Amino acid sequence: MLDKKTIHHVDGVVTTGTNNMYRMPVTLFLWGLPQHKADVIQRCRLGGLRVGAPDPVAAAVMEEAPAAGQMTPIEKEDALDQLFARLEADKQSIRTMEPAAAVTAPLYPHQKVGDQ
Repeated sequence: MLDKKTIHHVDGVVTTGTNNMYRMPVTLFLWGLPQHKADVIQRCRLGGLRVGAPDPVAAAVMEEAPAAGQMTPIEKEDALDQLFARLEADKQSIRTMEPAAAVTAPLYPHQKVGDQ
C-alpha cells in the first residue's frame, strides 16, 4: 500500500508485552487520503488484520507523540537532497591507493580505498 501510495505513513504502537516469542500485539495507524480508505480497509482485512477503533492506550500514545519532529514533504525532499549532495561530495574526496606489487589479483574500487 505504501508503494501504491494508497497510504503515505504507518505508525505502530505496542501497548502490551507478551511471553509468546512469535506474537506481539500492535496497533497500526495508517495515514493516507480519505479517497483511499475503502481500498485500504479491504486490503487490511484480506491480509487478516482486524480493522476498527484503535486500542485506547495506543490512541493516547499517538496523541502524545510530538508533532514537532515531523517534516513536511518539501522538508523531507530538501533533507534528502542535502544528504545525497554530502554523500556525493564524500565520494569525490575518497583517496585510493594501488596495491603492493605482491598483490597480483585485480582489486575492486572499494578494496583500493586508502586510510584517510
